[in-house]
Amino acid sequence: MFVVLFLATFLLAFAVSSGVAWAGKEPIEGILYHFFSSNVTAAMSKYLRLAVVLVGVSSGARIRILEEYIAASPANKVEMTDALTQEFWVVEFYRTTITTLEGILWLLLLFSLVVFAAYWIMRKARLKEQQTSENQRRFDNSKTAAD
Repeated sequence: MFVVLFLATFLLAFAVSSGVAWAGKEPIEGILYHFFSSNVTAAMSKYLRLAVVLVGVSSGARIRILEEYIAASPANKVEMTDALTQEFWVVEFYRTTITTLEGILWLLLLFSLVVFAAYWIMRKARLKEQQTSENQRRFDNSKTAAD
């Protein structure tokens, strides 16, 4: 029964993660499009959606219960199997859903911080490049005026 519980939580975590990745496709691409070119936006969106599914499944699948069941003594296995009531299943499904969403939330928070840091670095480099070209133009103009 614990294997069935693990498979059920795995499938639930996969379904929730896939739903979040599917629902977040357009908003993610819309935000990234403001900062990056369309090719970069498409690639980053695909990788982020894959990461959402992977992180969601890895954080939501309840492997700890299966590990405890495998490591338990035969007498404890009977007690653990008897504890698999309908209420237990409901709580585990709820816990799976919440931990899946929590893992995805942390991933998206980290990703947004990385995107804003990349945008800030790119903006600083662009400003420095503009200042350098402006200074070069001034130098060239002063040089031609001096001649």
